Amino acid sequence: MVIRDIDTSPFWLKIDGKWVHIDESVMKAHPGGSAITTYRNKEATTVFQTFHSGSATAGKWLAKLKEESRDNQPEIKDTEEILKGEDTINMGTFDISAEKAEQIAKAFDKLRLDLRKEGYFQSDKVWYFRKIEHHLFPTMPRHSLPKMMPRVKEFCKEYDIPYLVDDYFTGWRLGVEQFANVARVAERKVKSLF
Repeated sequence: MVIRDIDTSPFWLKIDGKWVHIDESVMKAHPGGSAITTYRNKEATTVFQTFHSGSATAGKWLAKLKEESRDNQPEIKDTEEILKGEDTINMGTFDISAEKAEQIAKAFDKLRLDLRKEGYFQSDKVWYFRKIEHHLFPTMPRHSLPKMMPRVKEFCKEYDIPYLVDDYFTGWRLGVEQFANVARVAERKVKSLF
């Protein structure tokens, strides 16, 4: 468990291209508790859709927040902290413009919505017997993976993103190595705080 001080001062979240103001009352009412502060002054569309898709309550709440924040859209620059010297943490590097990154993000959102409409996110008991690692679509049942892989390959090809397929043991080894890298970085980060 990582313990951190939680800043409860008001902040903004960017969802669907619009900033919404999050104050103390919203934070107290949020069912996920302080998890909402993780995206303080950041883009949160994908995480909102991941955790709140299909929730009429969350949709109404977001619509209300958008309406309340409509005339007050702040200029917030990306303040994401980058860990120096941790080149092995990322699976790859891409040298693309902000516009290209935005285009890819929008296209990915469209792909995810298309796959949802086609029923690939509907659950099936077969899912529990499949042990396939897949991180692109965390809420998609694994039985849909073989059906949508061609779409992901097409998406990667269109945006010149490498599409890699490893055998089970290579994938397992790479996954464990990546978890070890992340654990080392987290350990150093926690030690630097105390």
